[in-house]
Amino acid sequence: MIKIQSVLAFSAAIEKMVFDKKISYMEAVCEYCKTNDIDLTTVPRLINQKIKDHIEDEAYALNMFGKKKRELPTVDDEDENEDR
Repeated sequence: MIKIQSVLAFSAAIEKMVFDKKISYMEAVCEYCKTNDIDLTTVPRLINQKIKDHIEDEAYALNMFGKKKRELPTVDDEDENEDR
């Protein structure tokens, strides 16, 4: 098992994978952990806030959390409300 020295090192590795392989942050974290035999339950302590935000955005885009609360209404949302 490879030991990650710091949040900075782990986060940099994830950012590099996302950029090099053109994959999502969620995929990069899963792939990196699988490749390096890192338990996924340790990931929250290893990633920085920027990557957490990217993962959260990806999860909302995939409807894993439902509608994003902090998102401002769009024109499409307003049109749907007028139809009711």
